[in-house]
Amino acid sequence: MCNFIRLMAVLLLFLHSCTLVAQENTTPQKGNKQPTPSTSYTQRSSFNKDIVKVLQDGKWGFSYQSGAVIHPPIFDEIFPAPPGAKVKIGNQIGYINQIGQLIVPVSYDKVSFHHSKRFFSVHRAGKKGTLDLQGKPLLPIIYDQLNPTFKGGFIVVEKQGKKGVYTIGGKEVIPTDYDEITNIGETMITSTLPKPTQHPTNPNIQYGKELKPVLTNCLLQQGKQWHIWQDGQITSTSTYDQLITKYFRSHQVYLVEKEGKWGAIDKTGKVVIPIIHDT
Repeated sequence: MCNFIRLMAVLLLFLHSCTLVAQENTTPQKGNKQPTPSTSYTQRSSFNKDIVKVLQDGKWGFSYQSGAVIHPPIFDEIFPAPPGAKVKIGNQIGYINQIGQLIVPVSYDKVSFHHSKRFFSVHRAGKKGTLDLQGKPLLPIIYDQLNPTFKGGFIVVEKQGKKGVYTIGGKEVIPTDYDEITNIGETMITSTLPKPTQHPTNPNIQYGKELKPVLTNCLLQQGKQWHIWQDGQITSTSTYDQLITKYFRSHQVYLVEKEGKWGAIDKTGKVVIPIIHDT
């Protein structure tokens, strides 16, 4: 009988210890909790098929559809700007791409994405510059104006009333020394890449070939001096009181005035109508 009682006591003690171990293993340890999707968002709206915008306490953030947080709710506003979105904190703006990466930090007064040329223009304290698709600086933020509207890979910049031309990649083509730069002509040439590839972001690069923009000609003004710029150099310089661009039967000419008399020159600077006419 005593042996039976002792056996039962040992069995009960064993069962009790097993219960304590099971409870210890199933109780969450402090600082080791598994993250769970937040349920305190006051609003969830689609950003794209993988990501949602979330609102909490008046601030916006981003999370995956699964609930995993990409950016906690810290943004005051989110503005759609395909393929991503602009985000704002206070008066500062940045840019988040389509996979949720903050590629332009929230430190600019204005951010614009130029789809056709695939770069960002940014403004800070009244000055302008450019960034590449990864948010790295191309042109420093020192210019009063940027004109990226030309069809190829060039930007006309203006600083302290003087203009110049740069490539999208930030390389100087024409120094910032001119009062006006007009009649820009450019073409696209095909060059072979060292290794055939299909670039992940640049549609101009495919199958080992790259379409490269080349600046062919433009008209530069310095006061009353007018320079014809062709293929990388100034080919003609003349002094006129006025110069007006005109087209006759698809041919471009410049009407010029000098000391009250008018004539015309072609795009190479050659006089095609003597400067002897009153009107």
